Amino acid sequence: MTDGVFFSTDPRNTENSESNRAQISNGFKTVLGVCGSSLEPGCISAVKFKSGDTWKKAVLQPSPGQRNFAFGTISPDMKWDIAKSSIYDADPKAGIFKASEPNLFEFPGAPNRLGEKYWVNAVVNSAMKLGVATITGLDISAWGVGIGSRCPDADKIEGSKGVYCNTLVNLPKDMEIKVSVYLGSRISELSGWFDGRMLNPSIDFGVENPGYVTVVGSPVEVSTAVTSFIPKGDPLYDVSPQVEQMQGNQGEPRQALGRADGIQNWNKYASKIVETAAATNTYWRLSSWLDGSQTQYSCTNVSGVKGVVLTNATAYTPTAPAWNRSTGALDFEVASTHFKANGEANEGFYDLLLNEKVAKCIWGAGITGGKASITVVNADGTPQVATTTFAISGGWAKFKAYGYHYSKPQISVNLIQPPSKPKSSTITCVKGKLTKKVKAVAPKCPTGYKKKA
Repeated sequence: MTDGVFFSTDPRNTENSESNRAQISNGFKTVLGVCGSSLEPGCISAVKFKSGDTWKKAVLQPSPGQRNFAFGTISPDMKWDIAKSSIYDADPKAGIFKASEPNLFEFPGAPNRLGEKYWVNAVVNSAMKLGVATITGLDISAWGVGIGSRCPDADKIEGSKGVYCNTLVNLPKDMEIKVSVYLGSRISELSGWFDGRMLNPSIDFGVENPGYVTVVGSPVEVSTAVTSFIPKGDPLYDVSPQVEQMQGNQGEPRQALGRADGIQNWNKYASKIVETAAATNTYWRLSSWLDGSQTQYSCTNVSGVKGVVLTNATAYTPTAPAWNRSTGALDFEVASTHFKANGEANEGFYDLLLNEKVAKCIWGAGITGGKASITVVNADGTPQVATTTFAISGGWAKFKAYGYHYSKPQISVNLIQPPSKPKSSTITCVKGKLTKKVKAVAPKCPTGYKKKA
């Protein structure tokens, strides 16, 4: 769900093969529609935008339809087994939300390159267990789009209402977007870590507005990194003979970008990565992490969402920030090209929103008076100068670093507790019939007096 193509799948759809239904049951997607007059869990309650000083309500448009097919697998007889997408009603007893066609909005007065149309969608990821669906993730995103009838084949969607063009374009950088999703009591099923692409984020998982996930932020520019041409015979050339035969390849460049393997690919192809980005595009999204069982930091008593990482890095660590036991810090690797596509220096930013309860579990209950240590260190160990901030609000411990440069620095965040003030105590001292009380950090009786037992 990161390419602007949105569709729902149904584990109960008997049009799909048994094997595909089993695969869908382990992880299916539900595109949420806009809330109606009767508020039911599993809907988008608000989409607003700000291009200037005033928030405006986005206007829902007729949907061009969802893609007909979800995915395909190869059957034992070497034929394609295609899984169909689905639209379905809610089934509260089975824990299944109502599925909607993808939501197309108009942002009046806030044009992108192809007009004022935008995809804004919330997609719930679920898994069936003993006949009941449990939420395993949530993705919220916005994309600029041109919907038409003439476009390259790569942009064409064979949808439930016919073929249409889905031409994605950059979001305006000077825009803010706000999306609220109503999950009701089922918001408690959200857990683990999220990552995102947006500037100046404000994210609430039901702390300030119970039952609602609310996301506010501006689009962020992200650079696409590619390698130089890797010829056949180079140690990094890894095109299979079958693909090589089909395509006639004697070599190819590689794109070093991806949530799952970004840093690994970056490390693998580091010697070939071009310093200037092949493209720099804008994104706005918040997504559940790839693996919901991410780092707990031994804080097993903290439920719900543990944290959110947001960055403009091309590639980054595909797991939650790592706990460094020797330093007491959380470490996170990021990487990007040194220059944007237009040749400008590529400045980085990193936002870590850490559940306040997790922060207290890691660094102690007195984090409010603590001092944040946020460092940006290059791969060769040299430190960078970066602007950093720390605050606690809305249930988050918020760490921010920005203004540093790429290509592959490591970011570490830590909280240093202020030294505790020593406590005073009181003793009673006696000298014959005389008594004195002495209060101090380490109280001692005056000369001639003895401490009363």
